[in-house]
Amino acid sequence: MQGHRFTPDEYTFRVLGQLVLVAAVATLILFVANLRARFYYGALNLSSLGYLAVYGILVGYGLTQIRKWAAVLLAAPLSILGVLLAGKAVLNQPTLWIAFLSLSWTVVLSLPGVLTIRRWRTLR
Repeated sequence: MQGHRFTPDEYTFRVLGQLVLVAAVATLILFVANLRARFYYGALNLSSLGYLAVYGILVGYGLTQIRKWAAVLLAAPLSILGVLLAGKAVLNQPTLWIAFLSLSWTVVLSLPGVLTIRRWRTLR
């Protein structure tokens, strides 16, 4: 018996989902380490890492299942962050090359949004 063969578009979303899951697990480990540090040493409260880890696990699982809602949950915040970063770069950077670096991050952050729009029909 042969398993389901994925198209290259589906494979791209599955790999992206697995990368998001790896990042979410790393964030969860940082959250647990921060809880321990807060308990023993009175460290800073970084409880937002827990929310970020849960969000990443949810989106990563959805992307591995090739779901539309997960692609939107990944693409929308990154695209908004990219646009805000571009606006900040153009308005506040004193030199051209620093603005160029910020604009290149805008391009990188908008790639999941472009991928989601171009491959919308392959998502379930």
